[in-house]
Amino acid sequence: MKFEVGKQNNQENQISEQITEDLHTIEQARNEAVTMIRQEGPSLATFAGDASLRYTPSLTAQTFAFYPLENRIEVPVKWFIDKGYTTKELRWALYHELSHFMDMRKNPSEFLENFDKIKDQAKKIEKWFVDKLSQDGVPEKQIDKQQIRKVSYKAIHSLYNIFDDVYVNKLVEQEAPVYANTEEGRN
Repeated sequence: MKFEVGKQNNQENQISEQITEDLHTIEQARNEAVTMIRQEGPSLATFAGDASLRYTPSLTAQTFAFYPLENRIEVPVKWFIDKGYTTKELRWALYHELSHFMDMRKNPSEFLENFDKIKDQAKKIEKWFVDKLSQDGVPEKQIDKQQIRKVSYKAIHSLYNIFDDVYVNKLVEQEAPVYANTEEGRN
């Protein structure tokens, strides 16, 4: 058995260099996010009508997260890196997610009720689908109700999310100081 020390060391060096480069990229993106949030802070406060909100860049978060009791929004920096998004796109996403946050804070119980409505609609879709499969002669043992429930919920949740996103995008376009009455806001 031949052991190639040079080859293994070279691979380890390449891996080490890649990790160092990735960490540098992540740290650089985090710093850019912090700088952008700092610069955009007054406009974000104006848009939200609330200067007490804090924006926390996170290297582990997979999506934006809201912490209403802490007046905090977690910003998923690594997610932006992984998707190849720019600082400009991060800025848009901040306003977009801030719109969702403001909507939630305006009427928290109604906001949460929407999830119940989604579940109710998903149950109706599930029932319809199971009934249709039964009518078409599919044996009950072959009907995966759990999977149908998941797919139904995901479909109706996506539909609600699309409508909500259209609403908040229009709000950002019309009301955010950086986008209102500009070409960037209309694109």
